[in-house]
Amino acid sequence: MPLADLAPTLRLIKYQFRTGRLEQAFTTLMLVSVGAGGTLSGTKDSWPKLAGVNLSLFAQYGSYVAYALAATFALLLAYRIWKQAIVVEEPPPPPPSAAIKGLLPFTEDDGKLFARLGRSIELQRLLAITQSDQIGICAVRGQSGAGKSSLLQAGLAFTLGKEHSVYWEAVPIASSEALLHAIRSRFPEVTALESLPGEFPHRCVLILDQFEQLSQSQAEHAPIFALLDRIAKAPAPRALSAVVGFRREYFADWMDFEQQCVYRAEHLPINLLAAPVAAQALTVLATEAGFTLDQALVDNFIASVTAPEGVSPVDIAIGVLSLANFVQQRGVNHVDNSDYTTAGGAEGLLLSFVQEKFDDIPQQLRGPLLTGLVLALVDTTSNQRVAAGATAPEIAAKAQVPENLMSPYLNNLTHPRVRLLEKTGDGRYRLPHERLVPVLRRLGGLTLAEKDQVRIQFENEFRRWCENKASPRLLGGKDLTIVLRNRQALIQGHDAAQKEEYLAASVRRRMRFRVATLAVAVVLAASGYLSMRWAG
Repeated sequence: MPLADLAPTLRLIKYQFRTGRLEQAFTTLMLVSVGAGGTLSGTKDSWPKLAGVNLSLFAQYGSYVAYALAATFALLLAYRIWKQAIVVEEPPPPPPSAAIKGLLPFTEDDGKLFARLGRSIELQRLLAITQSDQIGICAVRGQSGAGKSSLLQAGLAFTLGKEHSVYWEAVPIASSEALLHAIRSRFPEVTALESLPGEFPHRCVLILDQFEQLSQSQAEHAPIFALLDRIAKAPAPRALSAVVGFRREYFADWMDFEQQCVYRAEHLPINLLAAPVAAQALTVLATEAGFTLDQALVDNFIASVTAPEGVSPVDIAIGVLSLANFVQQRGVNHVDNSDYTTAGGAEGLLLSFVQEKFDDIPQQLRGPLLTGLVLALVDTTSNQRVAAGATAPEIAAKAQVPENLMSPYLNNLTHPRVRLLEKTGDGRYRLPHERLVPVLRRLGGLTLAEKDQVRIQFENEFRRWCENKASPRLLGGKDLTIVLRNRQALIQGHDAAQKEEYLAASVRRRMRFRVATLAVAVVLAASGYLSMRWAG
């Protein structure tokens, strides 16, 4: 190698080592060594004697050393290539802990864990009722977030076993077919709902959860109410009984049904957890999820989520989910009270967790996705979730984004490690719980423009107006002005004609109001003028 090329070659080798390109560095060194060995070997006879020393011997031995170095670098290069060719299979990530449920209820697979979470008294009462063949129907009621679904699935259904129970979560669409499918998945010999309860050869309990989604006034729900009527009036001993779970707001509707059936069901109210029981449940779930908590943190968390009626199990589950996310981010297995306070407490942890999941969505889709979720899955008038949920096309239409762009992110939000959405059997998406409503609305408020906020109000007021054509649901004032200004963007979709009718009714009411106001002003002005004339 010419001396002029030596310096650039050394800089190249230095750069290759510094940047981690070892294969290239070993290749360069091998070629340089081979070149140096060849040069020394080819020129050894031309080397002179210096002070009686034959330098050709040094050239010959130098060539041997160069070839040895070349062989060493070749072996190193082969070793690096062989090492990289070996595919080391990484172990699959561990499945999410059963303790980290977040907004989803515990299921039959979580029965052993659920038994440690402070619901033993309610479960024992339920078992005593369902194990009696003299009782036809038991009504389980409680406020949203009281843990009814977990009690009915992980508690009652788990304890009774698959041979003696059928759990079904009520859905408002194709409900009869869905219930029959759930029953036939356990008992294939059942042919139709109308054949029940006669087709059950042995004792079984039908567990109907979230029954507030069904109404006697809906014709498609009538077969289910008829089945309950037959179960209630069947002679004892009964082969089939039913446990019906619903929110306490549905209690009046249920009592109307009982009155029509001339039957009095057994009633079991489900209350929130007492603070000490909730604290113990939080500690158990955290330990099961693989991390520990300071007692001061537990006390502060329970205090922050305690209502006058007690502590909602959903708040505990959300806390475990948020704390697990915090632990994963920090790479620790213990959380003390100072970390918890710095993170913003219970609400701060939930908000940061939800916001982090939305940060994974591209900026240009994040705002529209929040808009679609709020419009399609939240009834902002009552500040509750839409129980039936919505399909991906419906959410995409509300977001004004093509469905093929929106669907992957909707599915990501249903992942077991995220759980911000749940997907029902009929392909609809819905919020797992109302606790997400204020968080989504808060995040939406940070990203939605004024016209988007009005759009949300327009959609929700329109939906309410469609139910009973009520005048108070009509728009007015500044909101109506903004809607009229953005009329083309808001009046679209399959219900565009109805929206036009709603908007026209709002405009007519505003016009009537203006005419009435003008008439009152004219009457008052005329009265003042006549009073002045008479006084004069």
